[in-house]
Amino acid sequence: MKHKKQIDIFIEGVKRYFDHLTFEEELLEIGAPYLVRNSERLGLDYTGAISITGDSKGYVFFSSTSPLLKYILLGHGASNFSEEYLGDIVGEIANTISGNARSHMGAEFHISPPKVIVGEINKYNMNLNSRSYVLPIRWRRNSAQLIVSLEENEQLL
Repeated sequence: MKHKKQIDIFIEGVKRYFDHLTFEEELLEIGAPYLVRNSERLGLDYTGAISITGDSKGYVFFSSTSPLLKYILLGHGASNFSEEYLGDIVGEIANTISGNARSHMGAEFHISPPKVIVGEINKYNMNLNSRSYVLPIRWRRNSAQLIVSLEENEQLL
């Protein structure tokens, strides 16, 4: 895989986030990353979008189904599952995973505050002629995706 080191950094970030939620490792399943065209339908119910600038440019998206986000909120002791709370938690997850990646990719990997998208993300300022990596995630039998859409950076190859 051309960007294996980059993808491995994001896989580790996903593992760290979900390991923090539970000590039951078997609850987390990470599928094989695959390439998609940005013109395809991307995204699940809620997505946290992080804009990346600096040496790398592009986006990191954490996209999730509502049930997965509700499980996470329950784990934090929440009982409110409004759209606002679901958006807050998906943005927090995207920010945490991107922040973990920043610690590996260096100070010139600048991340923005998260933006929340409800539904599809393919209209979100993405280069529709480009491709992204999708990392399928299953936790407690619910689906999520980490979508990494960064311009090539020779240091990461």
